[in-house]
Amino acid sequence: MEFFNGLFGSGDFQPHGFCYQWNTGLVWLNVVSDFLIALAYFTIPVTLVWFIRKRRDVPFSWMFGLFGVFIVACGSTHLMEVWNLWHAQYWIAGVLKAITAAVSIPTAILLGRIVPQALDLPSNTQWIEANAALQKEVHDRRELEIELRMSEANYRENAELLDLTHDAIFARDANGEIIYWNKAAERLYGWTKEEIGERPSHQLLQTVFPKPLAEIEAEVAKSGFWGGELTHTRRDGSTVVVSSRWTLRTGGGKPIAILESNRDITERKQAEEARELHRKELARSNAEMSSANKELEAFSYSVSHDLRAPLRAIDGFSMALLEDYSDRLDDEGKGHLQRVRAATQHMGELIDDMLNLARVSRVSMRLEKVNLSGLAGEITEDLKKTHPERPVEFRIGEGLEGKADSHLLRVVLDNLIGNAWKFTSKRPSAHIEFGRFSDNGTSAFFVRDDGAGFDPAYADRLFGAFQRLHTASEFPGTGIGLATVQRIIHRHGGRVWAQSSVGQGATFYFTLPGVSS
Repeated sequence: MEFFNGLFGSGDFQPHGFCYQWNTGLVWLNVVSDFLIALAYFTIPVTLVWFIRKRRDVPFSWMFGLFGVFIVACGSTHLMEVWNLWHAQYWIAGVLKAITAAVSIPTAILLGRIVPQALDLPSNTQWIEANAALQKEVHDRRELEIELRMSEANYRENAELLDLTHDAIFARDANGEIIYWNKAAERLYGWTKEEIGERPSHQLLQTVFPKPLAEIEAEVAKSGFWGGELTHTRRDGSTVVVSSRWTLRTGGGKPIAILESNRDITERKQAEEARELHRKELARSNAEMSSANKELEAFSYSVSHDLRAPLRAIDGFSMALLEDYSDRLDDEGKGHLQRVRAATQHMGELIDDMLNLARVSRVSMRLEKVNLSGLAGEITEDLKKTHPERPVEFRIGEGLEGKADSHLLRVVLDNLIGNAWKFTSKRPSAHIEFGRFSDNGTSAFFVRDDGAGFDPAYADRLFGAFQRLHTASEFPGTGIGLATVQRIIHRHGGRVWAQSSVGQGATFYFTLPGVSS
């Protein structure tokens, strides 16, 4: 009991107010000041405890508790200062100060150790920057995730579209291993996506290249593209020829993959080879035919030329018999000799026409602008002189021109107008017309007459050599003229045809290249 009496008693000490001589202003200045300090000290720990309870994640929270105890102890010393102004319990005040000292020393030591660690903690600005960086990273990751999802969706959609194509499409990486294989590739080559694995495409398909692979790869690396024909081997061992297109994809300046699109052209190549074989065979046949034609023309020219001499002899001696021995021959004998002469003369005409036909095929052409109206006029004037008594009306179109060989074209008009003159000979009056007509962009020249005409059922025979639709007794001729006309027009690159009906006349048409409508 004596200890507590001494501790809480005032003993022989005097209150602190005596030191202030109980100066009212000075006393209350200290009272108010110490009381407010104590009140602040007691309030701070309450705030610290509330903060710790709200932010349990804050590091060093125990330090806040120890610091709160220290502040409470400090506040108690200031309250004792106010109490001892009127009382003299200095032992209790000393004990409180001792407690405060006991708390302050470890607080100061621990605070000294914690401060370096606290300095390593990010500042508020750093926390804001870190938080902003974290938000940006989260945003970027979200955008990347969305982009990846969209890319995956686009990849699947594009893969589905590529599966709809008829071309075999696959992709291979930088090592040549297959990383994509569409449905058309499965159908063309016979392997499914699961079966091919990651094998190199050239090894799988046993690719045959049109040139060294190194040259093709160099071209792809330079231009990013290559196209050509390849030969591949299917799963069943058969070969297929494809039209191949390679497209290079790069990333960061380095090749990543090659997309290869292949179209089956096996049937086309076989057709091309067959056509080439047929072309060579046709060229060989044409060469043989051309050689045979030349030989035949030479033979016919030689035979025709050699036949002239005996025919002239037969005709000459027949005429000599008629002139020198007419008094010894009766009328029947003279008639026989006349028929012999007529036959030899007809034979001579045939030979001349055959020579002209052969000459048409051999003679070289000189194309120039030809006045067809002028040529037709000259021919009609010559015909009128042979039989001036015939009432024939000629109508010749004006200004008719064409690009052709003038000598050969004269032969054409000579035959066509001459035929019109011949086949109108039995009419009391005749009309012959030469002109040009245009129809649906086609321009053609024509020779029209109102003579005997012919049966259109036999029109395809008109332009054959020695083909006649009338007897020699009706209309003389050898049947070579229209064959000559057709050959000349064909050599010019044109065509010739005829229209007619029996007793209604005939119209012969021919075209020349370069004549516009």
